[in-house]
Amino acid sequence: MRETTEIDCSKIQWLKNRVADSRYKFFFIAITLTFLLNLSSALIIGSTSCAAQESAGKLVFSEGSVLFSLDKGASWLPVTPLMEFPEGAYIKAEADSQAALMLNDRSQIRISAKSVLYFKKTGSAPEEEVNKPGILEIFSGKLWFRNKRKGSKPVFETPVVAASIRGTEMALTVADDGSAEITVLEGHIKCTNSQGEAIITRGEAVTAKRGRAPVITKLLKPADTITTPLTPLAIHSST
Repeated sequence: MRETTEIDCSKIQWLKNRVADSRYKFFFIAITLTFLLNLSSALIIGSTSCAAQESAGKLVFSEGSVLFSLDKGASWLPVTPLMEFPEGAYIKAEADSQAALMLNDRSQIRISAKSVLYFKKTGSAPEEEVNKPGILEIFSGKLWFRNKRKGSKPVFETPVVAASIRGTEMALTVADDGSAEITVLEGHIKCTNSQGEAIITRGEAVTAKRGRAPVITKLLKPADTITTPLTPLAIHSST
């Protein structure tokens, strides 16, 4: 009789262990599922936010080593074909490299080797009712700009002068010392800094240096001063 009782007690203990083990497994599974559900929700919300974020510009073409940064230049990654850049993004073309971009306002831009461009503010698209000009900052290098559409056109900021676009085509160079040269190929541009301002038109250029007002120069052959290819970008838009 004692043996039977001992056997029964061992069975009861075994059952208790199984129940405790099952509860532990159930608790572990519940915690894991909760974590996975929260992670999935976060990923979905993050993806939706990125998708909803307005694009400041889109990569159309790149050659050589072209990189972008979303953390103010702390880290850089290679661009991918047709990728879009949000407001606050940086893009740079390293030595022997170049890139072509289309901004949200349908402006066309080419940046040459050793250029760094910052999408400071997104401009309005042509179909938008609000006419909001974009702002781009170029820290170094060369770029070419064209926009023959009506509506807002971007403002280009450099270390020594800001260029408000009132025309359709220009070229901009920022030297290693921060000085800038802006050449108008078509239309006119207002160039300003804390020392003064100058409005230039086709066949003219502005040179700006630190601590000095913009200086206007007449050019006999403006196109000869531009090294960036002037071939229009092969871009097709529904607008």
